[in-house]
This record gives sequence, structure tokens and C-alpha cells, in this order.
Amino acid sequence: MRQVEIFPYLVDQEQIDNYRRIQYNLDFLQKSKARLIVRVRFYKERLKLFKGLLNKPENQPITLVKRNIKELKEAIKSNKDTLIEIEEMIDKMNNILKKTRF
Repeated sequence: MRQVEIFPYLVDQEQIDNYRRIQYNLDFLQKSKARLIVRVRFYKERLKLFKGLLNKPENQPITLVKRNIKELKEAIKSNKDTLIEIEEMIDKMNNILKKTRF
């Protein structure tokens, strides 16, 4: 039985479902944000490693090292852009939740 049928003065079930969906999505985005932060940190550590290899060309082919550096820089930029988008979505969802009163 839906809550509207039991308590007509309560917000209808659709609004409650939307509120819960936003909370779920907010939790998912916060976990995604944490994973992205860890990934960016990992990529930066790898980038530091490959930049160190540039000074020791006798151990690694220089073209391979440069290609890895380029790929890591692109991955870091892409992940940072995604992180910004996720933070914006988190802010929007938090604002929606603040405006919603039950």
C-alpha cells in the first residue's frame, strides 16, 4: 500500500522515491569521486616514475618512455575533467536534497 493511501497529508510516494533515488545517486557519485582521486594519484606516481626513466635512457627505449608519459598526462587530464563534472553533480544533488522538505 502506498503512503498516500495511509497518510494523505504526507508527501506522495513519487516524491519519496525521487528523494531516495537522489540519495542513492549521491552516494554512488561520492564513491566514484573517491575512486577517481585514487586513480589520479596512481597515474601521477607512474608519471613520476617514467619521467625518472627519461634520465636513464640506457635502461629503457626513450620512445616507449615518452609515449607512456604522454598517455599518462592525457589520462590524468581526462580523470580530472571527470572529477570536476562529478563534483558539480554532487553539488547539484546536495542542493536538491536541501530544498526538498518532508
